[in-house]
Amino acid sequence: MAAGEPGENEEEPPILEGAPPTHLPSLSTDDAIMPLPHNIGDDFRLFQDLFKKVASSLYISLVEVQVTQHKLVDILHTSASSKITLPMNDDALMDPVRTIWQTPATAPPTCKRSDKKYYVPAKGTDFLFSHPAPNSLVVDAVQERGRQQPKTTPHNKEWKRLDLFDRKAYSLATLLLRIANYQALLAKYDYINYTKISELTDFISEDKREQFTALVSEGQLISKTALQAALDSADTAARSVAMAVMMRRASWLHLSSFPKEVQSTDEDLPFEGPKLFAKKTDDSLHLLKDSRVTLRSLGISTPKPKKK
Repeated sequence: MAAGEPGENEEEPPILEGAPPTHLPSLSTDDAIMPLPHNIGDDFRLFQDLFKKVASSLYISLVEVQVTQHKLVDILHTSASSKITLPMNDDALMDPVRTIWQTPATAPPTCKRSDKKYYVPAKGTDFLFSHPAPNSLVVDAVQERGRQQPKTTPHNKEWKRLDLFDRKAYSLATLLLRIANYQALLAKYDYINYTKISELTDFISEDKREQFTALVSEGQLISKTALQAALDSADTAARSVAMAVMMRRASWLHLSSFPKEVQSTDEDLPFEGPKLFAKKTDDSLHLLKDSRVTLRSLGISTPKPKKK
């Protein structure tokens, strides 16, 4: 992150350390080996069963919530449907969270340490490190209107404040995307390591071989679950980026005074990375009825059509 960007002066949160309990429940073969899911329902049950074991190993109390089913469709379910809930770790997670929430308006959007840790090659992904540059006739219209109005009006100040907020949201979302990338790679690397360890099975004594195989199988299952969690995080981050881009586009479009139907269309055009507005934005503006008159009314000069 460049100097002066949001998050530059944030105090780094403490690195929390904690040793696991010294006496953990022993892992039996029946508990460790789980079949691979065949459908979405099986995948969900496998996910739930895995975290039940995680909670048991870490001595975490679980709460099982019964899912309400309509009487019309209850025959479609072979067993009572329920979900487990994992409590948030109050010390390791919520304490730092509450510290940041003490000053929500002034808290930097990203942690300086995290921002410098999760790098990806800049080539082709510049948009992950810098804010998309405002572009298109929309920006030209806003800037032209700004030259014709005092720069210290309350409306102008409010817009700048909203634009800063949108930029902060974008910085946060792109960092989450980079972190998800590292999480996915780490999960795949972990799975590969367990695969290599499985090659040592023949060197394990007969009385320990079954338990060893169970440990490897569960390790691979955990790696797969971690990889899926990373993909879920990436999906959430991508949607957050889209939301930040949409909010910033909406701010510019609102100031441009273009017709509402055009604003709605241009907000939802594809985001291409380096630039805030899509290449098709100007095309949609030129398709407006009497577009030359509209653009001139906004203070944008347009070239006269060439005589044939």
